[in-house]
Amino acid sequence: MALQQQVDKVADILVTSESSGECLRRLYESLAAEKPQFSMNSVSDKIGIKSRGYLSWVFSGKRVLHPKYFLSTANFFQLTGLRARILELLIFIDRTRKDSERERYDSELADLRKALGHRRSVLPPRVKNICFALEVLGVIGLHQEPPTREQLLKSFQRDERIGLDDAIHSLLHFGMLEKSPTGQLQMSENTQVLIGQNGGVTHIEFLETSLADTLETLEHWYHRPEEAVVETHLIGVKQSELKTIAAKIRDQVNVFCDELEDQKPDTLVRLNLSIHPVRSRDTPIK
Repeated sequence: MALQQQVDKVADILVTSESSGECLRRLYESLAAEKPQFSMNSVSDKIGIKSRGYLSWVFSGKRVLHPKYFLSTANFFQLTGLRARILELLIFIDRTRKDSERERYDSELADLRKALGHRRSVLPPRVKNICFALEVLGVIGLHQEPPTREQLLKSFQRDERIGLDDAIHSLLHFGMLEKSPTGQLQMSENTQVLIGQNGGVTHIEFLETSLADTLETLEHWYHRPEEAVVETHLIGVKQSELKTIAAKIRDQVNVFCDELEDQKPDTLVRLNLSIHPVRSRDTPIK
């Protein structure tokens, strides 16, 4: 059973475009292919551009989009958080004449694109013991060289070792794990994304298992603040801004994880994050 590929056209455009003009042109072409009613003139109207030829010049690279149109353009293409910032940086890079600014923008752009541009594939729901299998996959990633079965066994308790072979079989079957020419195990290049479908293990079941594991070990790690972070906060926000807040945090978490991840790790950590409304001033929260 082959993995289905999850194609994110917008992410691909933001990661691979060499200029702001190319990026905007490809975003427009992608939108127009799905919604032919969006002509270049209608897009100009929605963005707030009065000149009929201006957008065409931007798409062709003859002009660079003025920063005053950035916010309305990002809103029109539904770009938020990290994605909006990538477009903004492309515009800044095309407009600046200072090498120092360009280097700074290029550096930030590379980091954000790395966080956005991981290859992703959809994980089928019928992987047996998927939570354990993903931990096995993570432990394999801790080894600098493809590990042997005996090396993997050292990371697991005796009662967990029984399911190790089943987990490896499932990971190999679904292309999440590969064998080297010498028969050793190595991770594939795909980043796995859980989705909920009928049957098998859904994304929410995986989240429940992860949170349950955290609850079981809460007291242990609470008393070891030098090794773990266990905190909770109540924050007052505007309900109208929750979508923007959620998008921003989701993007920043991707960047943070990318920065945190070591090239030569020896320990697998779990990062759980839950941000949701608890109480409202005017209406009950369901």
